[in-house]
This record gives sequence, structure tokens and C-alpha cells, in this order.
Amino acid sequence: MKTSLILLVLLLMGCQPVIQQVPVLYYDMKDAYIADFKERLSSIESEPLVHIDGGNRVNNQNEQFTDWIETSSVLVVNPVDRLSVLPMILKANQLNKTLIFFNREPLDEDFLKASDAYYVGADPFQSAQLQTQLVDELLNSQRNQQLDRNDDGLIQLVILKGEQGHQDAESRTRGVIETLLSKGYQLDILEVRVANFDRTQAYKATLDLMDIYPNMELIISNNDAMALGAIDALVEMNWIQDVNQNNVIDEEEPWFPVIGIDGLPEAIESMQKGYLFGTVKNDSEAMAEAIVQLIDIVLDKTTWDTLTYTIKDRKIYIDYILINRP
Repeated sequence: MKTSLILLVLLLMGCQPVIQQVPVLYYDMKDAYIADFKERLSSIESEPLVHIDGGNRVNNQNEQFTDWIETSSVLVVNPVDRLSVLPMILKANQLNKTLIFFNREPLDEDFLKASDAYYVGADPFQSAQLQTQLVDELLNSQRNQQLDRNDDGLIQLVILKGEQGHQDAESRTRGVIETLLSKGYQLDILEVRVANFDRTQAYKATLDLMDIYPNMELIISNNDAMALGAIDALVEMNWIQDVNQNNVIDEEEPWFPVIGIDGLPEAIESMQKGYLFGTVKNDSEAMAEAIVQLIDIVLDKTTWDTLTYTIKDRKIYIDYILINRP
């Protein structure tokens, strides 16, 4: 009798659906955008996700990938370095596993070698184009008289750039310059300073830039974290002043225009308080939703006709959204 009960329990356990943990390998959870994205992804997951921090080190992420590839049907990967993904793709091909890359797009020649892989991200050039729309709005705002402060007909521009060689940093930087010039803006590009998408590095860089270029008139940043770091420095040096101490930069108070990308909650708050002029939202909610839908399809929980995003050549691109201060 006891043996029969044990057999019955084992049989019933065998009938239960297997719940698979899906590893999500992040390049660096200290990155403000990645931290925000992780929270959004966690809030809508349908399968249990395991969030793994690469710490911005290729070797760490490679070891993490090796630890999970044998036992996981699908791995979600935010590469530390897009140049390092080919070995992942070849290993996944060998084991018939699915890869979903996001945020950092593999090289096309590597991605085409994948038997079963997808990419979810956004077009960085589009974000740069939208940043130039914010410059248009800036020139039409009440702050216009403060932009060309030396009245020389040029915009003395500084660009805070993310990682040197990073696809988004290169495309956003090139896109801003090319689009502004195509619109007829007269630019005096004082410097393109690398600050690695980091707030502290941008703060230190901006302090240095203010000393070198006291005539600079506009900062355009490759992301919100660096934009906020620039604002930290501008406030410290009184280029931005809350004179009446009401925690808001009013129109008549000293101010300096900074434009970012990502649409982080802290950046939105900074805009609402009159510090940051504007940002371009990298739609992490939509990106997270697209990844969850792909996971469900790959694991046969749903079918392709349930996908609510446009996919072409196994890639889903999410549009950026322009956000200006209210």
C-alpha cells in the first residue's frame, strides 16, 4: 500500500508542468538604465527569471553563459561587448538553444550565423534625431536668449559620449552632429568627451570642461546618467542656481541647457524641477514586454500570432519617445 502511494505521488509529480528558470545576463546592473530595465522586466515576467550581473566584464559574462547554456532552453543576453557574442552564438547553435539579445546589438555578420536568435532594441540614430528636435524646442522656448550667450551666431556645443567604440555612443554622437548640421545649425563643437555612460565620470568631466570652455552653451549627452552628472557639476559651479531655494529652477534663475537620452525616472523629475531641459525615452517597458513575449513563444507557451511587436529578420526595434519638460 505504501509503495502504491509513493508511485501515485511520483506519477502526479510527473504530470506537473516543468517551470524553467530563464537566465537574463546583464552587462552591468550598476548602469542606471539597466537597473531600471531590470525592475520593469521583473514586474511582468511570466517564467521565473534569474537576473545575473556581468559587472561590465566580458570574462564574467562568458563564465555565466557557460554555467547556464547547458540547462536552459533560452538565454536572454545584454552583452558586455557586442564583439564577444560570436562564441555564444556558436555554442547555442551546437546545443540547439535560443538566444534573445537586447539593448546591445550583435554585429550583423555574427547574428546571421545564429540558428535561433533574436534581438530587441532601439535605433540609436533615431534617439539622436529626436535630441535635435529638443534643440529646436529650446530655440523656440523662453530660454532661447540664454542659448547663444556670446551672440556670435554659433552654438558652442559639448557632447558627453558613452563608451568609445560602443555602437550606441558612436551612432548617437554622429547622429546629433549630422542632423543638427542638416537642419542648418551653425555649430562650434568644442569637444566630444567620453564619460562611459557614468554619472560620476560626467560630473568630473563637466567640471573640467567648464574650466576649459567657459563659453560653452549647450551640453548634449548620450544618456541621462551623464546628463544628470553634468547638471550636478553645473549646480556646484552656480551655472544653474535655485536662487529663491524653492527646489525648482524658475525661468528667471541662472540655468544651462542639458539634453539626455533614456527617460529615467530621476531624469523626468529633474525636468519637472526645471534642471534638465529634455530627454528621449528609451522605452524599457516596451522592450521588456517584447522580450517576455518572445520567451513565451520560444517555450511554446504562446504562438507567433500573439506577438504584438513588428519583427523583421528576427529583430524587434522599439521607437524612442521624445519627452520635454511640462
